[in-house]
Amino acid sequence: MSTPAIPIRGTRAPRANILLLAALLGSLALAAGVAVWLLASGSSSGAVERQGPSAAAIGAFEEATGVQLVRVALTGGGGIVDLRFRVLDPDKAVAVHGPKSPPAIVDESTGKVVDEPFMGHRMAPRKMRAGATQYVLLVNTQGLVESGEHVTVRLAGVGLKDVLVW
Repeated sequence: MSTPAIPIRGTRAPRANILLLAALLGSLALAAGVAVWLLASGSSSGAVERQGPSAAAIGAFEEATGVQLVRVALTGGGGIVDLRFRVLDPDKAVAVHGPKSPPAIVDESTGKVVDEPFMGHRMAPRKMRAGATQYVLLVNTQGLVESGEHVTVRLAGVGLKDVLVW
């Protein structure tokens, strides 16, 4: 009488090794395909995406207005544009709330201007403190400005182009 063969732990039949290798290669191919798809879907147009204003443009804007742009973001379900800036030079920054050139956002794709203050509140020019962060809330009429777009920010009559809306 012969004794049946007892499989040794840790060994696999050749067919199991082939199936394991095929599963591993299939997983790698799927991961590579997903990675390529994610990279390609970042920009559907093939055009180079804008990175925002140049350092020179930012410097000129800050020098002219006395403020550093912190962010432009949508809030209130997209109905309000929240414009935030830090005061660098209080004497120049007073002009940001001047009646002759109120704060505004210009939609770069249409040229339309968003400049209506939220609840009709216009800030009067007043003494500003260096380092303080100020904000302006503008009504985003008809959802003109959208998150992910580039806009021009106008403060004190000076524009800064290619600002990304968050």
